[in-house]
Amino acid sequence: MSELEKRLLLLEDKLTVLETMHRYAYYIDHKMLDEVMDIFTEDAVADYDVFGKLKGKEELQEFFKDYIEGKTIFKFWFHMMHNGFVEIEGNTAKGYWQLEMANTFADIGATWLFGTYNTQFVKMNDKWKLKEINLKVHMLTPYREGWDRIGLTLPGYPRA
Repeated sequence: MSELEKRLLLLEDKLTVLETMHRYAYYIDHKMLDEVMDIFTEDAVADYDVFGKLKGKEELQEFFKDYIEGKTIFKFWFHMMHNGFVEIEGNTAKGYWQLEMANTFADIGATWLFGTYNTQFVKMNDKWKLKEINLKVHMLTPYREGWDRIGLTLPGYPRA
């Protein structure tokens, strides 16, 4: 493989990983269960910070299905991810994104969430899959009151 072909493959892989993460957010926000589940490996792990840790595709599917069916405290999600970058190492990749998220919770209503996603992907059969996703919540605050009035977190949602 020529140097140019290697560089093109690296760029293609980076763009594909970026797009896969964008699809993750889109599919969740639009409640597309089958599509979001196709993004994960069978042994995927998701650590959503104060919202829980999930191991394996079965737990992930149950979590997203319950959200889609309105069986959780989450009533609405809208992911806005930006400042993302990807590092490729062979058939693995790491990605980093900042997250702004509009949410509605059953108990506390509309909120803003600001956090960071750290991810790991693996290339399987020429397709990039999400193997690990970690969310660090930096701020969760009511929409109406804002972070400037009550501080950075809501009672019951710990984060200093």
